[in-house]
Amino acid sequence: MKRHFLFFVLVVLIAVSIGCDEVDDAQSGDTDTDGDADTDADADTDADADTDADTDTDGDADTDADADSDSDADGDSDGGCYEGDYTISDEATLVAFSSFTCINGNLTITAPGLTEIRLPNLTEVNGELAVRENEAMTLLELSGLRLVGAEGGNEMEVDLWIEYNPLLENLDGLSSLERIVGGIYIIENPMMSNISGLSSLVSVRYLQIHSNASLTNLDGLDNLAGRISILSICDNDALVSIEILSGLTSIDALSISGNTQLASLEGLSNVTEVAELSVNFNDSLLSLDALNNAQVTDYVQLAGNVLIPQCEVFEFLSQIDDYTGEVCIYDNAPDTCDDDTDNCPLM
Repeated sequence: MKRHFLFFVLVVLIAVSIGCDEVDDAQSGDTDTDGDADTDADADTDADADTDADTDTDGDADTDADADSDSDADGDSDGGCYEGDYTISDEATLVAFSSFTCINGNLTITAPGLTEIRLPNLTEVNGELAVRENEAMTLLELSGLRLVGAEGGNEMEVDLWIEYNPLLENLDGLSSLERIVGGIYIIENPMMSNISGLSSLVSVRYLQIHSNASLTNLDGLDNLAGRISILSICDNDALVSIEILSGLTSIDALSISGNTQLASLEGLSNVTEVAELSVNFNDSLLSLDALNNAQVTDYVQLAGNVLIPQCEVFEFLSQIDDYTGEVCIYDNAPDTCDDDTDNCPLM
């Protein structure tokens, strides 16, 4: 269990002091921490720029719209599997890729000028799928997509990014997605009001949903069950319910922080095993009772939940059988119990 401690402290707990915006920036597309710096840039990873046989061997050298994005694996774009990384940046690159059914590499969709992204033939992304910074996109239609992530790859990597898409309201276009090998980030999509399009998803290693200002619930995640490595729900200002998570029973690192309208943790009552727990700065949260069945082993941080009396927080901690891990408790509703900040980061 200790193997997750550094990740939890740096990613989840530091968010208490510096805010999830900074955490999201640190983990988002162009840093080395998530792998995107090496995989999502056209200049370095789109192998077609240098290897597309069309530029030297056919009459399309000057006119082929696919000079920068066409697949060389199959010699054409009439279906099949694209070999290598690919970036969709405009209408031409979208059309050039649209007939492929899979990709053995990373697929990045960053097309600020497009309002609709439709790839109905795509069924598998055997690598990372990043849908980010699509400023005009209102429709994401990947209706055939079933799998994201490389089989046998690092299961602790992020395989699906949905981030910084200011007009995207839902994920209905991912309705066939069943499995993500590693993790999914859904970050800073301010108009996204629901994620019910993920209702077919049955397998993911970790899930982080941060800073989606219009998201009111997590409906669509009802088929997730059993164990998940990391669950982080952070800074979703309109979120009022996480009840749909009732299928989860074991979470290595659990963080529920900065969700100002969330009054209840109902949905986590079936969780019996947690290694590291962080419940912080949820201004409307009334109780920790939904976590009474959770046996926490390594770390507990409970801070800034201003409607939960501090002594009640310590009472919750005392009912964890034989707990010997580290504790960080402060700034809950004031009463006769003092803070315990000896093991709080950055304090």
